[in-house]
Amino acid sequence: MNIEDDIDFLLSHFDQASLFPRRMMTKTSNYQFSINSKDELIRECIGS
Repeated sequence: MNIEDDIDFLLSHFDQASLFPRRMMTKTSNYQFSINSKDELIRECIGS
């Protein structure tokens, strides 16, 4: 598996109509922040 497959699996557990915007927190951030797309989610995960 790769990160995109993992994220697709994770997002499949949520209501698809209300996926974004969503709040997330990464290892390198000390706060929650908004993301607005799957691409942004992947970018933040890779960046952490």
